[in-house]
Amino acid sequence: MKIAILTDTSAIFPLIPFAGQERLYILAAPGQNGIFPTSPCPEDFVRQYHQLETLFEAILVLAPASALLPVFESARLAARNYTGKIPILVLDSQHIGAALGILTKIACQAAQKNTSLTEIERQVRAAVPRLYHLVVASSPQNLSQYGLLATSAPLELNGPKLWPGYTLEEGQFQPFVQIRSRRHLLETFLEFIEEFNRPLEISFSRAKECGLRAATLRATSVEFFPDTPFFESEFSPALSAFFGPASASITILDE
Repeated sequence: MKIAILTDTSAIFPLIPFAGQERLYILAAPGQNGIFPTSPCPEDFVRQYHQLETLFEAILVLAPASALLPVFESARLAARNYTGKIPILVLDSQHIGAALGILTKIACQAAQKNTSLTEIERQVRAAVPRLYHLVVASSPQNLSQYGLLATSAPLELNGPKLWPGYTLEEGQFQPFVQIRSRRHLLETFLEFIEEFNRPLEISFSRAKECGLRAATLRATSVEFFPDTPFFESEFSPALSAFFGPASASITILDE
């Protein structure tokens, strides 16, 4: 079965091509809603579904965490209103950024092998709880202002130069660490990597104004896990709006 993989601009992908990428479609919506780019609406998805039905036999939609963005509900409503003939499956990935990108890559690689829609869904769902995502936000007030933090998870910052670090757990941001400096940011990411025994993939992502580079992280990854791919990517405008122009994240897919 020829299956298309559809996601939105909150996903981050490596700077190098990957298998099955020709089956990937990224749906963007123009405009801004406050500080954030708007999410695709149901009508956007319906139009995309009808375009893809001429090329594919099924569509898998991987949406960012539904607690953070309304993409999942829009895609699901559009699937209900879709009047075409091909099956459409909409999944809440419970992730965003590079973690959503990794899930999308898994789906694309499976689709390239003509894997069934049911089996692709199984592979994606199996990977969701094995993804660990730590993001350090340079504009944490954005997350709080738009209600994107778990209600039980405020992070008290005891100085104006401290940046909060959050993990993404079950689709919501949870406080993890207070970052004091660029050196502390590097040390925190290194410690995060070293916590794992057999990671399958490590991805470092940063916004344009982030001064942290990947060289030391890559060297540590190679030292501890020489067989584990290490990828580098840039925040999309949507993710930079979420976290701030100097933010960074580390994402690990565990075995």
